Amino acid sequence: MAKINELVEQVVRKETQAYQEKVEAKRVETKQALADKQQALQADLVTEKSKVDDQLNTRYQITHQSQKIAHRDQLLREKQTLLNKVFSLAEDQLNNLSAEDFKVFVTDVLTQFKGQGDLMVKLGEHSQGLLDQGWLDSVAIEGINVQLSEELVPQNGGFILEKSGIQYNFLSDTLIQDAKQRLTVEISKLFNQ
Repeated sequence: MAKINELVEQVVRKETQAYQEKVEAKRVETKQALADKQQALQADLVTEKSKVDDQLNTRYQITHQSQKIAHRDQLLREKQTLLNKVFSLAEDQLNNLSAEDFKVFVTDVLTQFKGQGDLMVKLGEHSQGLLDQGWLDSVAIEGINVQLSEELVPQNGGFILEKSGIQYNFLSDTLIQDAKQRLTVEISKLFNQ
């Protein structure tokens, strides 16, 4: 019977040891699986954090660029408003020239048409009364005969000079537009200094 007890004890020991080995293997496997899972979660966390950082950085860049563009647009609007005021002021001054200054201006233009024959001057409404036919007759420029039209150009200063159906526009709004086209680049350079 002692042999049977010894045999039972051996079998129990063997089974217990096999069971403990299985438990230990399962524990090691579980521990490894847990470590793998933690490592995967850590990698996911780093990836998600990187994505969030990238998204925040992208949003920041977009917001920053939008603010820069809005600021630049605001500056451009302010510059354009200032330019418009300057040119509007210049046009007002042209529309309100004194008779003496207006006659100097007309004389300078007529001098460019020396020897051109018959010319017609059509005044802008704002320049009405600054000169008359008598004054035009007194202008001594060789080779031209200047007539004053009774017709006026509404809401404008300056004049139109007509020769053989061709009109040369010296109205204040046209002169300002020409100046605006020529000077805008130069004025923009001044703003950027």
